[in-house]
Amino acid sequence: MEAVDTLISARWVIPIEPATGVLDRHSVAIRQGRIAGILPSEEAARRFSARELVDRPGHVLLPGFVNAHADVGMPVPTTTHDTPPLGPWLDPERVRDTMELAMLRMAAGGTTTFAAASLFPQIAARTAAEMHLRACVGLPVLEQQSGWASTVDEYLEKAAALHDDYSEDPLITTAFAMGASANLSDATLQRLRRAADEIELPILVPLHERADAVADSIRRFGSRPIERLEQLGLATPQLVGLHATQLIATDFDLLARAGIHVIACPRTGLRGAGAPCPVVGLDHREIGIGLGTGDQPDLDLLAELHLASLLGDRDSSTGPALSSLHALRMATLGGARALGLAETTGSLLPGKWADLCCIDLSPLRTQPVRDVAMQVVRHAGTDQVSDVWVAGRALMLAGNFVRLDSKATLQRAARWPT
Repeated sequence: MEAVDTLISARWVIPIEPATGVLDRHSVAIRQGRIAGILPSEEAARRFSARELVDRPGHVLLPGFVNAHADVGMPVPTTTHDTPPLGPWLDPERVRDTMELAMLRMAAGGTTTFAAASLFPQIAARTAAEMHLRACVGLPVLEQQSGWASTVDEYLEKAAALHDDYSEDPLITTAFAMGASANLSDATLQRLRRAADEIELPILVPLHERADAVADSIRRFGSRPIERLEQLGLATPQLVGLHATQLIATDFDLLARAGIHVIACPRTGLRGAGAPCPVVGLDHREIGIGLGTGDQPDLDLLAELHLASLLGDRDSSTGPALSSLHALRMATLGGARALGLAETTGSLLPGKWADLCCIDLSPLRTQPVRDVAMQVVRHAGTDQVSDVWVAGRALMLAGNFVRLDSKATLQRAARWPT
């Protein structure tokens, strides 16, 4: 028998990749933090000898969710009118406590990977590494002073240094995180493009997030934001457009042609722009889509998944509605691909890191189970997430945090004034 560290057996397994749908009574074997195999449970019991056995007879096991746009502390400004209230936030201890609480929320909801939007990327990287969460840390690039840097030169220098600091870390990667493109000069955008090309990083940018942002770009630059980015050479597969609620036919064409990924944040879009990201239209054009919580403080990716699926029904006049399996793909592999992590996480393939979550479908709200994926996408809540693993290490088991002291985190976060 093959020795493995952990063998997780579940009533259902959704691997996402390969696109085989839902596997019945399968097990996932983990060795040295990576997936060693996915087999029918009876066969796995004969093949593997595990130090730890986890049996989840009423649960679905799937890749951990990827929150591809999460404001874990101070958000990056998106307009010239957004002035970060830096005064009370200059205390690194407060920032860290706030971020730790945010990361606990994500882990409790089944998120194993997130893209951190914050003006304190060094604290985000250190906190994620300490908590053993996978993070793509946004490296801010602005033309205004913040708690991170004062000039474009300083932003880029600090970005390169932080990227180098974590270049060998198995959990922490980096990406450039722009504010709204209208707030950056052509010269800065071109410097950013060269820097991203040099160290091969994604570029996260709010893209057509509101009608007034699009109108402002047309007024000031004579082109829509995505057209301006194309003119400056940034419309490449490295570009990740956040929100994208204001898209017209030519925008779809450009996104598809350039291979740009889009991160939909349904609740933020409806609240801020009054319109959702057209996920069905993007999906029909085979444009890569991930999901994020944006500036929602609960960081509940399941809630975004529910809403994206419902809005997908409304947006399906041009073709088939968004299937539940496609929606789950957006919440896992779609985000991983956008962040350049598809070789690492986002699906259950042998050799990938074992980033997993388990959801209990036995409660009344998800019974009876006739369509497993639909029950997750439409009905399951974060309180049904029972187990979470990152790189094979359990962060939650049977609904309880492991190695993470949630009580201490809550006590530290509560002492700070609002």
